[in-house]
Amino acid sequence: MVTLVVRTPGDPASLAGPIQRIIEEIDPSQPIRTIQPLTDLLAESIAQERFFTLLFAMFGGLALALSAERRHRSSALQRLDPIISTYLGCSNPIL
Repeated sequence: MVTLVVRTPGDPASLAGPIQRIIEEIDPSQPIRTIQPLTDLLAESIAQERFFTLLFAMFGGLALALSAERRHRSSALQRLDPIISTYLGCSNPIL
């Protein structure tokens, strides 16, 4: 398989037809599978890494939110412990 990279000053899709004709003139037996801009090829090549980065960032944010909520709940219960113990008439703290 041969890869040909062509730099264009404008829209790469506008030169796809002429480049395909030139290749067919040089070697008619050479198959042309796809013609696509380098930006699309690059985006496809890093799509999986981008997905996993986003997934890990979302799990990290979820872990941070859950730990912050747990810490807030724990500190709120510690502040309410003497009040609840007095109200219920218990000598043992909740936490």
